[in-house]
Amino acid sequence: MGELPYLAVGSGVPLIVLAGLMPQAGVARGPLRGDHERTAKLYAHEREVFYVNRRPGMRAGVTMADVAAEHAAAIRMAFAGPVDLLGISTGGSIAQ
Repeated sequence: MGELPYLAVGSGVPLIVLAGLMPQAGVARGPLRGDHERTAKLYAHEREVFYVNRRPGMRAGVTMADVAAEHAAAIRMAFAGPVDLLGISTGGSIAQ
């Protein structure tokens, strides 16, 4: 999904899960990778889950509106139409 780091699990109708504010950006290998995978799998029973976290290297001063706009643009580019969206914690603020 553009520059946004994500991992995908499952199959079926897409569901985008926006992560909460984690101490580590991205979803690459690292101490939080298992947490990302476990959370994504919770929703992957009959869905293809795209678990999205903020990208590494964001500049100082980025606002919540900036992050939300970046996520919205990436979602529009990745999917042909509306998709279900679930935000966890800070991800909920981004989703709104």
